[in-house]
Amino acid sequence: MEAFTPLSFYDAALIFGGVGSEREISKLSAKTIYGILGGLGLSVLRVFIAHTGDMYILGEDADFLSGRDDTGGGIPTFPVRLSGRSGFLCMGDIISVGCVIPALHGDFGEDGRIAGLLGAAGLRFVGADTLGGAITQDKAVTKLIAMSEGIPTVPFVLYKSGGGDMPHGVRHAYSIDSAVTLAEQSLSYPVFVKPSGLGSSVGCAIARNRGELVSALAAASELDSRVIIEKYIDVKEELEVAFLDGEVPLFVGPAGISTDGFYDFEKKYRGSAGVRVTPRSMAGDSLAARCHDLARRLVRLTEMRSLCRVDFLLSRDGSLYFNEINSFPGFTDASMYRELMRRCGVGDRELISRLTGGAL
Repeated sequence: MEAFTPLSFYDAALIFGGVGSEREISKLSAKTIYGILGGLGLSVLRVFIAHTGDMYILGEDADFLSGRDDTGGGIPTFPVRLSGRSGFLCMGDIISVGCVIPALHGDFGEDGRIAGLLGAAGLRFVGADTLGGAITQDKAVTKLIAMSEGIPTVPFVLYKSGGGDMPHGVRHAYSIDSAVTLAEQSLSYPVFVKPSGLGSSVGCAIARNRGELVSALAAASELDSRVIIEKYIDVKEELEVAFLDGEVPLFVGPAGISTDGFYDFEKKYRGSAGVRVTPRSMAGDSLAARCHDLARRLVRLTEMRSLCRVDFLLSRDGSLYFNEINSFPGFTDASMYRELMRRCGVGDRELISRLTGGAL
């Protein structure tokens, strides 16, 4: 256990790590945010979630990128509210914090579970609440909500593993065989397969025939019990709109992103050759205005708050489709959210100041 002399109060608590597939990206985001908070002169309590799900307070000298995935090497902690005091347990006492920044991505991060813990402990925090996180982490649920409001989405089939002999419905199936049959009846090859509850292109694959679809479903269902089979779209650009909450909500973009091949995990978060970014869609201002309108509606429908990134797909035939919502965008050097904010004059310090000041 590291040497650590806690303060009784910190301006902010920064939570990072996690048990999901994106914990390494969380570490990179947290390192950036920690530097920004330090530049603002704020005291920061660092709370690391190990791969086991246990939480630890890290000492002053701990390295964000040290690969701690066992005990965390710190002091065991948990967000609590006891006898009217809210904060983080620490060696028999409670450390109070002004607000919490859960710099967590993907499953067991953006999915509402940590937000629920923080809300139950009576702590102010940045980002989506439990409902918003749960909705937007599950792509199928988000798509169904969008479709119910007439927002264009890519046609899809949902495979739910473990359903045994349950009959498939209009859009869902409970065995790989029935999922393949339903996809072939309602879609056409190629199709795009992705886990419904994971983020950042984890477990995604293109299937061009039945054999590839069976293999892709089997692989994706190892990661998530709910798997989406989408009609394949020949994408010209991925359009990303950044949202920042406030008295006057800010919608920035879209940035148009085109790539050599699929816009995968490495390209999205670590930066990669073959990724081309334009400040606005090449389709012009009318499409940008439509993206803003749809993003406003989606933010309201999915209960987003603080910040998020709303992603759309522009096909080569000019069709626009809603793709997904990222309720806590990455803060890495390759982060499109940070880039969009900078392009509209909101630098890192102002961005973090607005987020912490508006935490609920």
